[in-house]
Amino acid sequence: MNERKYLLLLIMVSLIIGMSWQTGQAQIIGDIRLSSVAVTLLPEFNHPCMLVITEIELDQNTPIPSEVIIQIPADARVIQVGNLEAEDRIFALDFSTLQVGNWQDIRFTDNTPAIQIEYTDPNLVMQEEQRLFEFQWLSIYTVDSLTMQVR
Repeated sequence: MNERKYLLLLIMVSLIIGMSWQTGQAQIIGDIRLSSVAVTLLPEFNHPCMLVITEIELDQNTPIPSEVIIQIPADARVIQVGNLEAEDRIFALDFSTLQVGNWQDIRFTDNTPAIQIEYTDPNLVMQEEQRLFEFQWLSIYTVDSLTMQVR
């Protein structure tokens, strides 16, 4: 009987810790705001796919460092995640990915408010001389300004 009470107590404590961790995560996400997002699409840059370069500037009130989660299509391949530094040099950041339905989350911790993410998207459709591509942006953060450039 004591073993059963101990097991029940252990399960309850684990649930409470799990719920508080999720609440903490939500608060962290709520503190992040994207001041600007600039997306550059480069069809067939090195391969028969779309190279997507996303430059993100965090709002000045976003705490640094912060854990950031950015969504990209599930079948995209991440090339690089980094912080932009002086003279447009990129400091590579460690990141992890997690597929969630038709999307994958890129999770990383930033060191500066300027972030660059590069990935290839295989969904570029080539029909003779025409190129068709549908770009979708999904974000869990508020974005003040979003611009796109296609080369």
